[in-house]
Amino acid sequence: MHNVILGSGGGSIHGRITCGANSCGVPISVLVFCDGCSGSSNVTTDVNGNYSSTNVPGGHTYDVHAIGPSGWDNAIYYAKPVSTGSSATVNLSLIPSGASTSGRVIGTISDPSGALYAGCLINVFGGPSGSPIGSFVEGDVTTAADGSFDTGYRLSPGNYIVFIDCPNWPEQKANGGSAMALSAGSTATANFSFPEFGRPFTGGHDAVGIANPGTRAYFAEGYTGFTPSWSFHEQLAISNPGAAQTLTVTYLLASGSPIVKTYALSAQSRFTINVNREVGPLQEVSAVLSAPNPFVAEREMYFRYPTGVDGGHNAVGAQSLGTVFYFAEGYTGPGFDEYLTLMNSSASQTANVQVTYFFNSGAPKTVSHPVNPSSRLTVHVNDAAEAGPNHDVSMKVISDIPILAERPMYFNYAGQTGGHVVVGASAPITSLNLAEGHVGQSFNEYLTILNPNASAANLTITYFLGAGSPVQQLLTVNGNSRATVYVNSVLPAGTDSSVHIDSTQPIVVERPMYFTYNGWTGGHDAMAVPDSALSITLNFAEGYVAANFAQYYTILNKSASAATVTFTFYLPAGAPVTKTITVAANSRWTELVNNDLPAGTYNAAQISSSLAVLAERPEYFSY
Repeated sequence: MHNVILGSGGGSIHGRITCGANSCGVPISVLVFCDGCSGSSNVTTDVNGNYSSTNVPGGHTYDVHAIGPSGWDNAIYYAKPVSTGSSATVNLSLIPSGASTSGRVIGTISDPSGALYAGCLINVFGGPSGSPIGSFVEGDVTTAADGSFDTGYRLSPGNYIVFIDCPNWPEQKANGGSAMALSAGSTATANFSFPEFGRPFTGGHDAVGIANPGTRAYFAEGYTGFTPSWSFHEQLAISNPGAAQTLTVTYLLASGSPIVKTYALSAQSRFTINVNREVGPLQEVSAVLSAPNPFVAEREMYFRYPTGVDGGHNAVGAQSLGTVFYFAEGYTGPGFDEYLTLMNSSASQTANVQVTYFFNSGAPKTVSHPVNPSSRLTVHVNDAAEAGPNHDVSMKVISDIPILAERPMYFNYAGQTGGHVVVGASAPITSLNLAEGHVGQSFNEYLTILNPNASAANLTITYFLGAGSPVQQLLTVNGNSRATVYVNSVLPAGTDSSVHIDSTQPIVVERPMYFTYNGWTGGHDAMAVPDSALSITLNFAEGYVAANFAQYYTILNKSASAATVTFTFYLPAGAPVTKTITVAANSRWTELVNNDLPAGTYNAAQISSSLAVLAERPEYFSY
């Protein structure tokens, strides 16, 4: 709406407002708006439709708006000049609303992530070309929950510009700011998508396969932010390896009531959910997924972070909640923003959470956080009240009721920008495994190790290579501390590797990697898993092959015999596709899926093996 400010001195505007040729029978509100000055006023007609606006500054032009009663279009006279000390006359005759006399504008407001914008104010101004008289819609049309709007048949024939005012955005114009023609009974469509800055987003993400699909999946992290300078795209990838079924997703927001949606999953298929579209923009969101039969879920996010770094990260949905979570990796130095996201899916209980930070040296630090029922909480680990800046840091999270904890990080590592995320480990263990790893050729690989015990841990790290004999490394990690291994200093440049770690104390290990792949900078991370996670069947929900997406699977076979491994790729439609390979004993294998599926194929995968193996899926992209 225009600001209404009473003018002082100069001239006056008066006239009569009629409905057709007759009096409207009710008082009509008239806004006299100064073009280029503050001398505006809001007056009301008398019973005969007469109005007068006095003491308006002279030497300006004025737009005179008449707000039509129900059943009549608004009318406007554009740019009526008023000289100092003079009186100007503006008479307006309103026309009936309806398809026989007027046109309307409809549309949907969205953004490139797919989010739909509710609560945006839609204003429309215009009229016949060359005429000072037109009509308008202002202040009473807003977008619905699905982003749609409809002015109704309230705009007299002419050419109109559609103005869009959404929270957190400057005013926008539909149709590139060009006028749209309306005639009696016509409908003009003015769909609008906000511009996005900084595409493409480049980087990579990684996931460790899970042995068994489940009937529930949980995600603590999620964000659908979208602004003029940064944005987040969030998706859920679902693998349904069995019969057709219905999936239910409950989206838990940082504020507001949960949103519940259902989705039909075809048999033996891959399905994608656009979370931005489901919950709308600027939502911090966790998710609980459930179905009658087992499925696998992953959450991929692509973004331009507010500091300007772009990239993506991925997580496999946790199949259960817990009361204890461990994170080995963490850094709060320059160029790194570390977060902890906590999901409490209880509808009635507050979760009382204790976060303990472990450093390379010095005593641990514990901070308490309550998490409200059916909500999600975000902790910025860099804050002084948390771990604070400039620390290598690991974490232990304890809650008095079951929750889920994830740790997203956003970084600029020597010009390699992106983000990575992991779900916390439920317990330290003594035998740990990771299938992916590469050093050199613009790849920097680390192992970050948390020893939460009072006693030192003695580690034997075995690197299984793509070719050649395994390589071993010995390491001691002090009690209640965090240690870092730079794998590039252990293995020759250009080496593909998987890793197995044996420890004398239960520990937690992660493998962050920072890289430039095909000119795309980024990073990814994975939590090391126990020997029990190696399996003859492993499952993944996400996958995409294209010129701008390179999808790999890396296989660790630490058995003394070769393993026969079959990939079954589930597609959005059509029969699954299979590929069989042989992975040599005590070795690591790399499979480029772009060689197995046509470009443009979304896919999920189930891996079957003659021996227990571990698989990861690194993916590199320009999104």
